[in-house]
Amino acid sequence: MAPIPKPPGTRRRRNRAPEPVTLPASYGCRAPALPRIRDWRPETRDWWGDLWHSPMAGEFVPVDRYALYRLAVLVDEFYGEPDPKLAAEIRATEALFGLSPVARRRLAWEIGTPDPATAPARATNAPGEDPRERLRIIETDRKE
Repeated sequence: MAPIPKPPGTRRRRNRAPEPVTLPASYGCRAPALPRIRDWRPETRDWWGDLWHSPMAGEFVPVDRYALYRLAVLVDEFYGEPDPKLAAEIRATEALFGLSPVARRRLAWEIGTPDPATAPARATNAPGEDPRERLRIIETDRKE
C-alpha cells in the first residue's frame, strides 16, 4: 500500500536553505558580570565586553550565559598560555554562538549596515600625516 502524501501546507524541502536573519549592526546590551571564580586577564575582560556589544548578543538567551562563562574560562587560559588544543576548543565553542563569519553564514545570520549617525568615527591620520612614516625595519639575528 502506497503512503498517503502529506497535505501541501506541511510539505517541506529538506535541502532548502533557511531565510537569512539580519542582525542589527550594533547591539550594545549590558554585559553580565564575569563570575568571581578567578582574576580575569584584561584581554578576557575586553573580549567579554566586545562579545556583549556585538550584534550576535541579541540572539543569546539567558541560559546561554553558562556556556559563555565556560568559554570565557577557556579564553582566559588561552591568553595565559596559548595552546593549539585550547584554541581548537575555543573555535568550536565560538562557532556554536555565531562568533565567526563562517558560523554566521551557517546560521544564516547577516549583520546589517550601521547607521552613519550613530556609528563610531573611524580612526584617521592627521592631515598631512603619512602612515608609512611609522613603519620601521626590525633587525634580526638570522643570517641568510
